[in-house]
Amino acid sequence: MQAAHHLVSLEHATAGMTLSDAILDQQGQVLLPAGAVLTAAMLDALGRHDVALLPILDIGAVTPAIDVTAVTARLAYLFRGVAAEPDSAGAILHSYMTAYRLESTVAP
Repeated sequence: MQAAHHLVSLEHATAGMTLSDAILDQQGQVLLPAGAVLTAAMLDALGRHDVALLPILDIGAVTPAIDVTAVTARLAYLFRGVAAEPDSAGAILHSYMTAYRLESTVAP
């Protein structure tokens, strides 16, 4: 999920800033993951990959609370045709999607 961020041009980015989202190259490969703290070397490398704007994490931004009821209801609707067996692929996917949307963890 995307965090609160603002876009900063590569020329104005400084070491120590934190990325709110992953930076991808033109082929979709991850150059830097979300949460990476920028260094001078990283900024130089991003310039060589023609990256112009960086999504920088807003410090002190308030992240909206997750509406558990809405998320649960939406996933129940999307997975309404899934068999009730707990070991079915659909049920496992439903549990993973629920954990992801509620930002919790599930052991594989």
